[in-house]
Amino acid sequence: MCETLLRSSAEELAQELAIQVELVQRTRAVDTFTS
Repeated sequence: MCETLLRSSAEELAQELAIQVELVQRTRAVDTFTS
């Protein structure tokens, strides 16, 4: 039980990180495009 709980929370964290990275890359792309 505890293992699966940890695993699912780790997967959620990984998804959050992926979203953050994607957002940062998008904003950087916009910055380079506008400048």
